[in-house]
Amino acid sequence: MFKLSLIVIALSITTAINGIVTFVSWKRRRTRYGLYFALGMTGVTLWTFAAALDYASVPLYLKILFSKIEAVGYHSAFALFAVFSIHYAGNKHWLERKWLRALLILIPVANILLTLTNELHGWVWSGYIPSNDGIYIFEYGPAFDWIVIDSYSLIVFIFLNTWTAYRKGSDFTRRQARLLMFALLFPIAINLLYRLGAGGIRGVDWTSITFSISSLMFAYALYGIRLLDIVPIARDKIINNLTDPMLVLDLQNRIVDINHWAAKALGISPKNLIGADLSKVIPATRALLDQPPEREVKDEFSIGSVDARYFDILLSPVWDERQTLLGRVILARDITERKQNELRLIQLTQAVEQSPVSVVITDPDGHITYVNPMFLSLTGFTFEEVRGKTPRIIKSDRMAPEIYGELWKAIKSGKPWRGELLNKKKNGELYWELEVISPVFDNGGNIINFIAVKEDVTARKEAETRLLEANRQLEERLKDIEGLQVILREQAIRDPLTGLHNRHYLNEALKHEIPRAEREGYPICFILMDLDGFKRINDTYGHAAGDIVIQYFANLLKKQTRAGDIVCRYGGEEFLLVLPNTPVDYAFQIAERLRRDFENTEIEYAGFHVKAMTSCGISEFPSHGATEEKALAAADMALYAAKELGRNRVVIWTEISAR
Repeated sequence: MFKLSLIVIALSITTAINGIVTFVSWKRRRTRYGLYFALGMTGVTLWTFAAALDYASVPLYLKILFSKIEAVGYHSAFALFAVFSIHYAGNKHWLERKWLRALLILIPVANILLTLTNELHGWVWSGYIPSNDGIYIFEYGPAFDWIVIDSYSLIVFIFLNTWTAYRKGSDFTRRQARLLMFALLFPIAINLLYRLGAGGIRGVDWTSITFSISSLMFAYALYGIRLLDIVPIARDKIINNLTDPMLVLDLQNRIVDINHWAAKALGISPKNLIGADLSKVIPATRALLDQPPEREVKDEFSIGSVDARYFDILLSPVWDERQTLLGRVILARDITERKQNELRLIQLTQAVEQSPVSVVITDPDGHITYVNPMFLSLTGFTFEEVRGKTPRIIKSDRMAPEIYGELWKAIKSGKPWRGELLNKKKNGELYWELEVISPVFDNGGNIINFIAVKEDVTARKEAETRLLEANRQLEERLKDIEGLQVILREQAIRDPLTGLHNRHYLNEALKHEIPRAEREGYPICFILMDLDGFKRINDTYGHAAGDIVIQYFANLLKKQTRAGDIVCRYGGEEFLLVLPNTPVDYAFQIAERLRRDFENTEIEYAGFHVKAMTSCGISEFPSHGATEEKALAAADMALYAAKELGRNRVVIWTEISAR
C-alpha cells in the first residue's frame, strides 16, 4: 500500500523541517500577524506531509486522497501568508475592506471545495495516467488553470506586500523582508519550471520538496532576525501600552516606529513620519541626536513657539542579544502643564521668593536650636521665645493629626519630608508654609539635627483658590454661551410666527431625505397647501386676524403629522408637508383630513367667527418627478389645478397629467 523512495525521504525531511519551524512560530507568536504566520506554516507542513504520503502510496485512491489534503494545506497557507504580509507591510487597514476579506476567504475555500468534490465534476483532475515507479500523472481539468492563476496571484500579492515593507522599512526591517522574499521566490521558481515541463521526472512536482529551503530561511528569520519576536514586543508591549510619546529610530536617526501620542504631539500622520529624519522633523533634537548612539541621554526640549509644548525625553540605545546596536528609542513625557504651573507659581509668589526663606534647626528630639531672621520677622516671635521649644509653638491645630504623624515617621527613618502646613503666628494670624524637612547625619549615620526650610506660600494658596473660582465662573459662562448657540441655531431654522421649520431647514433636510429615499427605494410625497381667500381675511379682519389663522393652521399641521414628517411654512400663506416613505394614496388621505378639519373650524377673533379653507396639491417622488425640484414643481402644478377647479380641494399631480 505504501512504498519508500528517495522522493518520499526528501519530503519526510522537508516535513520535519516545516514541523520544527511551525512549532517555533507558534511559540514565538506575539501579535495577530504572528498568529497568521504560524497558521500559514501549519498549512505548509500539512501540504508537505500529505505530499510525502501521496508519493509513498501505491493505490490510486490513496494518491487522490492525499492530493486533496495537499490542496487544503497549500491553499490555506497562501491565504494566511497573504494576511500575514498585509500586517507585516503595515497595511492592516486594508482588512477593513469587506471585498478583500471576502476574496481572501472565498477563493481558497472555493478552490478547496473544487478539489474535494472533483469526482462529481472532474474540473480539477480529468484523468490519471500511470507511469514508472508508481507515479501517476494527473490530467488537468478546466478549473485547474483558474486555481493556478489564483495561487500565483496570491503569491504576487504576498511578494508586493513584502517588497513594500522592504522599501519603506528600516535597515533591520529590510533584512527581514529580503530574507522573506528569497524564501518565497525559490519554491515559486521551481514550480514555474514544473509548469513549463522542465522539472525532470514527469509527474513529480519538486515545489513541496524545495520548500524545506524556504523553511530554513523562515527558521533563520525566527531565530536569527527574530521576525515574530522583536517587532511585536516593540509594538505591543512598549509602544501601544504607553500613554507618553515614543519613537523608535534606526542608526541613521530615521523614524522606524512611532506611537499614537508622539504623532499627535507632532501633529503629523504616522504614515508621513515613518522613514523621516527626526532632526528634520524636530530641529530642536539635533544636538541630542549628535550624542554617541550607544549613550543614554536625558534632555528637555520644546515644540512650537506660540503654543509651545515642553517634553522631558530619554534617549536610549537598543541592542540585540549579540550586543549589536540596532537603533535608539526616545521616550518623552509631556511636562507642558508642569511648566505652565511653574510659571504661574513664579508669577504668583514673586514677592515671597525675592525674600530669604525661613530656616529652623532642631536637635534629634525636635527642640529648636536656631531660627533665622526671616522666621522671626514672619512669625513675630523673638529667638528667646522659641529657643528650646518645639515647632508646636506655631502649630495652628487646623491640620489633620495624621499629617504630623507621617512627617515624624519619615524624618525619623532618615527620609526627607516635603509638604504644606497651615501655621499660626504669635498674633494668631494663620499662614501657609511649604516645608522641606531633612535629617542631618554624622559620619556614623546617626541623626544629629533636623533642618526645616520653609517658604511662605499663603499668597499662592489664596491665588489657587481664586484661580479655581475663576475657572468655575468661566465654565458657567461657557455653558451659557453654548445654550445661546443652540437657541440661535433653532431660531435660524424656524419661522417666528408659526414655530414651523422654514425653507432654509427644508433645503438642508431634503439633501438627506432624497438620497436616503433613492438608496432605500421608498417614495416621498410632497403636499403643497395654500390658504384660500387669505387676502380677503386680511382685508376684512386685519393682518392680526390673518396671523391667527396662519398660526391655527400651523398648529393643526403639527398635531396631524408624524414625528418623521417635515412641516414647513413655505412662504406667506403657503405650507409644505414632506412625507418620507409614504405612498400617494395615503398622502391624499392626510391632505383631505387636514382640508376637511380646517374647513369645519371657526376661528374666533375680536368677536368674529373667521372661517378659512385650504387647497392642496400632491406629488410623489420619484414617480412624479425624478428630482427634488421636479417633484416640488409637480406639487405646485397640482395646487394650481386645485385652485382652478374651485379651491377647497385636494388634487394629485397624476390627475392633471392625465388630461
